Amino acid sequence: MGVADLRLCLDFANTEGVVRNGPPDRLDELDLFLAWAVDRGLADAAAARRFASGPAPGFLDRARALREALYRIFAARIGHEAPAAGDLARLERELAETLSGLRFVASGGDFRWTLAGPPQRPDDLLRPIAASAADLLVSDQLDRLKECSSQTCSWLFLDESRNHSRRWCDMADCGNRAKARRFYRRHAHAEAADASGE
Repeated sequence: MGVADLRLCLDFANTEGVVRNGPPDRLDELDLFLAWAVDRGLADAAAARRFASGPAPGFLDRARALREALYRIFAARIGHEAPAAGDLARLERELAETLSGLRFVASGGDFRWTLAGPPQRPDDLLRPIAASAADLLVSDQLDRLKECSSQTCSWLFLDESRNHSRRWCDMADCGNRAKARRFYRRHAHAEAADASGE
């Protein structure tokens, strides 16, 4: 479809606070999700205020169900396993909603898909996320999908390093912590060796 950034669905899958001392689960409260959506450009501040002031029954449950399905689909792909049929069905249901809101437009000499208009309700914010997931799953970038190697993080990311050797979701965070742990272990072992006279 090509209507969303491939990383958007990964950012959404990572909205759960799985990093120790990391951000809270963005789907625990509607305000947290809306702040995330504004930050990712899915809605403007006025729309977020409008959504926050009106009831959105069942929205967070629906969003959590999509997030968990996407995470399991991506994790299965990383592990070279087949995704669960129920998870694919969940994504397909969201895609059916998404497709009904797509328009085919001419842009200069090219054509592209675009989502029709700004979001009118919180559920509309899931459309670009579902589109992003579909785009990623059929893209040539799928082989670059990885899970953070940190023992305290399970965030997903696209490895865009030249030799495909990136191991952490963020070098400045998980990568530096891993390096600090290795440094500490090496020096602790060296000090223990010196103390024992080795």
